[in-house]
Amino acid sequence: VGPLMDVTAAALFPSLSESGGRVTGLRMPQDEPVWVMLDKSNMSGLAKQLEFLLRGIGSNQRGLDPSVTIDESNGPVHIVDGSLIGPSVHIEGPSYIAGEVRHGAYVRSHSWICRGAVVGHATEVKHSLLLPGAKAPHFNYVGDSILGFGVNLG
Repeated sequence: VGPLMDVTAAALFPSLSESGGRVTGLRMPQDEPVWVMLDKSNMSGLAKQLEFLLRGIGSNQRGLDPSVTIDESNGPVHIVDGSLIGPSVHIEGPSYIAGEVRHGAYVRSHSWICRGAVVGHATEVKHSLLLPGAKAPHFNYVGDSILGFGVNLG
């Protein structure tokens, strides 16, 4: 058996500590595998952190194209002012969007889209974290995932 790989957030996403606050309110696990964040029952997981953040900042959906649909029946949707949301996008809460969501995308609950991240045309995202600069540019399904800084799904 070879050496164990370090799968902590610090090892997998070294630039996270240098993000300069670009990842609002997010706390990654320090001493356990990063994927524990995807356990919805984990009190420090993505779902719970997102719900806590949204309780504090609430909903925000200003200036959207009339074809954009928002479903807040399960929680708020907060779209950071200046984010780009294309036409015919559907977003379900709870979700936080600070990046770009292109036309025809489907953002399902517990999606955290950081500044500079891209959810592309006809892409579906569910219970996932897209760190700054992560891109799922077109025709992708991203579910129960963490996409690191600058990752580009082709």
